[in-house]
Amino acid sequence: MEEKEITKLKTRVKKFPKMKKNKQVDVYIDLVNALKELKLKQKVLKSLFDIVDEKLVKIFEKDETQGVNQRGLYVYLHDQIWAGRCEGIQVIDAVAGLRKAKLGKKYVKESVDMDKLHVLFRELAKEAEDGNPNIPDNLKDYFQANEIFSIRSRKS
Repeated sequence: MEEKEITKLKTRVKKFPKMKKNKQVDVYIDLVNALKELKLKQKVLKSLFDIVDEKLVKIFEKDETQGVNQRGLYVYLHDQIWAGRCEGIQVIDAVAGLRKAKLGKKYVKESVDMDKLHVLFRELAKEAEDGNPNIPDNLKDYFQANEIFSIRSRKS
């Protein structure tokens, strides 16, 4: 998306409150389309970046180069180590291993799966006559439900 187009969209958004509803929806649709265009461009650039990144890592490793100062940037070889479970090991077994190694307090924590909780509350709302989830009494002190509206679009 060109800078001129972005400037036009900014101007239209400033005028948005004074527009008629159909023009407001047009602005929304134009923003959705502009965002799709940018996401597509980003996807293309990311794939190009991934190709260059992979090749540049090999070049730096071959030349034993840690980094290069060029055009105001320091481009360098970054090394990371990521931990993960071995293949076939379940989470519960990994937790047991950490506890056995006396590392449980440091690396193991309990948490709430909020995505699953959202699903539960949506199901409770579907079951309720008024559309508000009937939260069980033993959870009311801990959780609440808020309904949030937003505008979205999809291909028709």
